[in-house]
Amino acid sequence: MSGDKIILVADDQEGIRALLKEILQEFYTVLEAKNGAEALGIIKERRVHLVLLDVKMSGMCGLETLSSMKEVKPDIKVLMMTGYGDPETLSQVTERGAMGCLTKPFEIQEMLDKISLALRDEEE
Repeated sequence: MSGDKIILVADDQEGIRALLKEILQEFYTVLEAKNGAEALGIIKERRVHLVLLDVKMSGMCGLETLSSMKEVKPDIKVLMMTGYGDPETLSQVTERGAMGCLTKPFEIQEMLDKISLALRDEEE
């Protein structure tokens, strides 16, 4: 059963997208994008409540994608995912408008809690 909230998972690794979809589809409708350009196309065409966006992707990197998403939809909610939790990356993520960052490998419950918190903000 999927919920009425739509989450877009944008990651160039198919295994990560499949794993996240498997976990999240119990609670949300999950869309997938394999790169930044595809993710941008989806948010232009569909109502997306939250984007899980990988920082390191081939082609357009996650930070560029985040900036472009914010130009198209300034109020879009984005949680970045990174395997590199260095302070510079984390500060760039928030400077560009993301709600926060999940450092891979992350705990499933931590991810679900951050998603729930981000979506709860939308309902208020």
